[in-house]
Amino acid sequence: LLTAAHCVDPVFHGAANVTVRVMNEPDTSMLMMSDTILVTTIARHPSWNRSEQESRFDLAALLLASPPAGVTPVPLGALPANPVGQSVRALGY
Repeated sequence: LLTAAHCVDPVFHGAANVTVRVMNEPDTSMLMMSDTILVTTIARHPSWNRSEQESRFDLAALLLASPPAGVTPVPLGALPANPVGQSVRALGY
């Protein structure tokens, strides 16, 4: 899962563990009834600097303990060489 580094930086939020909420809905009105998945690994961009509020390195990759139900991820290497005109479904916000 790709997210912003500041969202998973313990200095900002004081959390030792991270859990994500997962749902397949068009809005967040049912968010508290969604599934939760524990994050097992957090890798922030090596150039992330928490003192830079508008950093282009404000990126983190999260490894989830289990896959979200109903979502089949596509490995980056499996993407078509020429995706022009093809549909894509973005997950997250």
